[in-house]
Amino acid sequence: MTYDPVGGIKPLITLDYAPDITTGSPFLNNVGVGTPQTVTGDTTVNSIKIVDPNGSIVIESGTLTVNSGMMLAAASSTNGISGAGTLAFASGMDGIIAGDGNLTISTNITSPAPFIKAGTGKLTLSGNNSLSTVYISADRSCRRSPARWVTTAPFTLAAAERWSCRMGWICPPSICLCTTAGEF
Repeated sequence: MTYDPVGGIKPLITLDYAPDITTGSPFLNNVGVGTPQTVTGDTTVNSIKIVDPNGSIVIESGTLTVNSGMMLAAASSTNGISGAGTLAFASGMDGIIAGDGNLTISTNITSPAPFIKAGTGKLTLSGNNSLSTVYISADRSCRRSPARWVTTAPFTLAAAERWSCRMGWICPPSICLCTTAGEF
């Protein structure tokens, strides 16, 4: 969604998205990622939409901050989001990854507010992530287990109505104690 002083609140259309992420840009662009992108220093964008399987982001250094907290995987990304840098969501903003596309994020993620996965696409995380609470679609939550916070043992949270956790995790219907690496 965006705000137009003439038309008021409206959904984003293709023309509302910049085609590239510009490292260090002072503009809060909504970025439609359809080609490989490289971030080489601290950069802030308003939102990210993966629009093509070739759309990928390498965060070589610094932090790529999503100011609105919104990422849309409209298409499955072949190479996802990777690199030595960090993907962050702005302070006070939920980090939301939604959509029907599959996305792998191997870079580290920082989300001080809740991290939300919505939509039918598969999200795979493998970085050293700092997430407070993770919500998976239909009102299910996975709260971090301090004893397991640093481990990278995999877990899988299946469809919204059923849970599958590997490695002997305890999974009551509403809370799953797990790591921050795995597939949603």
